Amino acid sequence: MAFAIVLISIRCAFATEIRCHDLATADTDKLLARVDRQSVKYGGGVQVGKYDCNAPGQTGCDWETNLEDDRMLDRDHRLILVHSSHLTGSGFWYDLLVFGCVSGQVKTVYLGQFPSQEIPTPSDIFDSAPPALQPVLKEYMKHPGQLPPQ
Repeated sequence: MAFAIVLISIRCAFATEIRCHDLATADTDKLLARVDRQSVKYGGGVQVGKYDCNAPGQTGCDWETNLEDDRMLDRDHRLILVHSSHLTGSGFWYDLLVFGCVSGQVKTVYLGQFPSQEIPTPSDIFDSAPPALQPVLKEYMKHPGQLPPQ
C-alpha cells in the first residue's frame, strides 16, 4: 500500500510538468502558474483575471489582470504578455514572459516587468532579455500592434 501511495505521489509531481512538445498547446493559466513567485518583482505572481477579492474591510477585488498577447515566437519559444492593474490602489504594469524548453521541460526563460506609465519599448526588452532570446524578440517587435499603444 505504501508503495502505491509513493507511485501516485511521484506521478502527480510529474503531471504538473509541461513537456516541450506541448509548448504551443499548453493552457496559458498552467504556464503562468509555473512562474516562480520569488522572481516576480511587482505583484504576487502572474495570473489572468481578478484576484485578492473581498478581503476584510474591502468590497470587490484588489487586482485585475488581462491577457494582452499569447503567441509562439518560433517553434521553441512562446510569448505571453499580461497587463496587471491595481484596482484598489494606483499603478499598473506589464509582464512579458517567454517560455522555452530547458532539459526536456517547459520553463520560464524570460520575465520582464515594466511598471506603471512605461509601456515596454524594444530597448527595454533587449536590455533585459538574455542574448539568446533577442533575435526572436526583435522579430516580434517588428510587427505593428504587438504591444499596446503608447
